[in-house]
Amino acid sequence: MQKSNKKQKLTPGGEAETNVRKCSTVLKALQRNPRAGPFLMPVDWKALKLPQYPKMIKNPMDLTTVANKLERGEYASESAVLADVELIWSNAILFNGENSWIIKNINVLKPMAEKRFASARASLAKQLSATAGGGTAD
Repeated sequence: MQKSNKKQKLTPGGEAETNVRKCSTVLKALQRNPRAGPFLMPVDWKALKLPQYPKMIKNPMDLTTVANKLERGEYASESAVLADVELIWSNAILFNGENSWIIKNINVLKPMAEKRFASARASLAKQLSATAGGGTAD
């Protein structure tokens, strides 16, 4: 995944601001889910005595890091946000294995994230279409 060093300019009511707001809403819903606990913060591999973690996981990611990157304008699109959320799941599977207890959490959160990001994308497209057409988004 290519990182963008440019921050999005958040024009009040603009596309970037709307995009950030919608992605933030999705992330907050994920963070509130009871199954999100293991994914909320970076893995503290030292405290957990997991020296193999940084050897296996080259690009660690968690929901708080995604939210912070979003707030700082480090994402070019909601697809980039979703890619980092997907990285959380793939890292967990890679480290813990396909048969781990954490798969139950991923099996709840992953479809929820996909559905909510798709809904946010469709809503944004509808708003942009209505604005471009001179209509309203209602």
